Amino acid sequence: MAMKKTTADALKSVLVMFVIGFVCVALLAVANEYLKYEAVLDDKMAKELYVVCPTGEQTDENALEYFETVSADDLIKKVNKDHKKDTVSTAAGKVKMGQVIAVYRAVKGENAGAYIVQAQADCSYGTVIMLTSYDCNGKIIKTKCYSQTQSYWDAKIAGKHDGFENLSGKDGVINGDDVAVSTGATYSVGTVAAAVTISNFMAAELTGGAAA
Repeated sequence: MAMKKTTADALKSVLVMFVIGFVCVALLAVANEYLKYEAVLDDKMAKELYVVCPTGEQTDENALEYFETVSADDLIKKVNKDHKKDTVSTAAGKVKMGQVIAVYRAVKGENAGAYIVQAQADCSYGTVIMLTSYDCNGKIIKTKCYSQTQSYWDAKIAGKHDGFENLSGKDGVINGDDVAVSTGATYSVGTVAAAVTISNFMAAELTGGAAA
């Protein structure tokens, strides 16, 4: 009798664990579908886009008129999936590839037709979200940090490498040393490289470029 009770209890435990696992997977699927990032092109975002993709106007007062959101959900999913297991190199090791979260485009002005990719990357020190604009060949015009939660950013990067000018004209894989050297914040620089690299792959798909 004791053996039968033990077996029954074990089966119940397995069933409970199965149900809990099923519910967790279902909740995660719902969260991914309904709580995913929604790109919002408002005046604040337009002024951020103006910084990486100049319109030709002297101020960003009318920036909202110059940009649009690109509907590219399927392509974003493809690029993120294709490079999910990729990494970029830093002096201290590897950093996991970033993820594209939105795409914008200049509709007029001196950079009409240029794409701007918004992407994020993470490491143990936090998240970095980058905005990177591209010319018609899929090469970087300019990139900037849109937001970050990095522990060492303010002390080691802010004010020293905000413009990332050395990335202009590049495409394909960006490594930590391409972004900056001797910052004392190797992994923070690696997250920049990871976010810009996935943006480069996205730009290659959008423009027909050949990111490698």
